[in-house]
Amino acid sequence: MKKIISVLLVALAIILSSFAGCINTDGVAAKNGDTVVLTVESTVADGTTLADYMSTIKGGEALTSFTFEGGMLTEINNMKASGSTYWMLYTDDAEFSNADWGVVVVDGVTYYSATLGAESLVVKGGCTYIWQAQTF
Repeated sequence: MKKIISVLLVALAIILSSFAGCINTDGVAAKNGDTVVLTVESTVADGTTLADYMSTIKGGEALTSFTFEGGMLTEINNMKASGSTYWMLYTDDAEFSNADWGVVVVDGVTYYSATLGAESLVVKGGCTYIWQAQTF
């Protein structure tokens, strides 16, 4: 029963996120302090990593700035990761996510921890990528 519910929730999240990807054309859906939601446009060049995509949309209202150091996102929108607070990456891309590593719910949709970092993760049109500052 748990597996059926989990599969249905994943399917619902994928369906809802694909609609969000079709509606959002500027690449950024929302910013809320410690959470930044990036919805990739349906037309993105093959092989574009999340870091590359972020560079193309940087400067907008929801993604003003970001910094990577040693492969880790250390700052986004002037909010630095420090101490035991880190920027964690979540996505609805079933190929590159893992529910066992953690989940986050944004606007009623569940996203799973990304299995690759932003500099390696190749984005897909219609998929959503969530950066959230979390303290451990």
